[in-house]
Amino acid sequence: MHRLLLPLLALICAPALAVAQPAAAAAPAVADAATQARAELAGLAPEAIGVREIDAAPLAVGVWPGQPYQGALLVVDVAAPAPIVSASGTFAGAKLTWHRLDARTWRGMGPVPNGTPAGPAALALDVSTKGGAKIARSVDLEVQPLDFATDELTVDAKFTQLSKAARAQIARDRKLVAAMWKKGSRPSPLIRGNFVLPRQDRTTAPYGTRRTYNGQLKSVHEGWDIGGVVGDEIRSPNAGVVTLVSNLYYSGGTVFVDHGGGLYTAYFHMSSFAVKPGDRVKPGQLLGSVGKSGRVTGPHLHWAAKIGGHYIHPASLLLFDFTRPMVKPPAEGPEVVPARATR
Repeated sequence: MHRLLLPLLALICAPALAVAQPAAAAAPAVADAATQARAELAGLAPEAIGVREIDAAPLAVGVWPGQPYQGALLVVDVAAPAPIVSASGTFAGAKLTWHRLDARTWRGMGPVPNGTPAGPAALALDVSTKGGAKIARSVDLEVQPLDFATDELTVDAKFTQLSKAARAQIARDRKLVAAMWKKGSRPSPLIRGNFVLPRQDRTTAPYGTRRTYNGQLKSVHEGWDIGGVVGDEIRSPNAGVVTLVSNLYYSGGTVFVDHGGGLYTAYFHMSSFAVKPGDRVKPGQLLGSVGKSGRVTGPHLHWAAKIGGHYIHPASLLLFDFTRPMVKPPAEGPEVVPARATR
């Protein structure tokens, strides 16, 4: 059944609990990251995760996913017949963060908030080119619903009936994370190649699950839980800069990586760290290891992604091809590049 999500939490300090993989379960072989990501988005039509060209002459505009779905990363490429000096835009009221691909092609990235109602939502674009031309375009895109599960879990009472010491730690955690958000993301992406899984194992809890804890605390699971045992390696899915390494009350051992352009990934419940704040990480670099710290039922990795103030489904990162633009400048033909930007 299609459901709308509850409002997103402002900070990560109270993430939803994930069901851990049973210790005896063996991890199945995974063909590749894109295959596993498609499995997470089962039920969406192929065109929903394909590239769509928007009729926005004189601009060439490519949008991914072609039919945006709740919790998706939204990517918009605009190309103009003259060099672009600025670009801005929003989708469903959420701002896109823009960067230059080349003189005449810019890319915007942002969230499809997971509480966005299914149905039409406006993509608004404003582009200025060298010479003073100002081009504004708006088009409705159809938001597709995801089928979110519902879970009822039992956890240690200390996570639902907070002590004075626990409340004090949570307040400190919130300040720490708020300070990280205040610093902001690097304006230009640090991404090198395409995203891969931080570890390969079976899904123990999907993104978007609605939860109750001990029959009283309701939340939305804003990450993708991947099974494992304590000590299993967690590796960076792409290049970036480590912005936070800390033990937090709810998320336990926590690492955040800024990939630039407003995009962050996060890793919760870790047992050890192999990085420190300020470290530049390469794709595949060791971040630390799987643990069972924080509010959990057992060991696993909670992998999250955030952009524009909203947690999105990390599967989006695995399906988009970051290595090439979706469109060519109009003088070269405003068609979608034949090598599709969906992996």
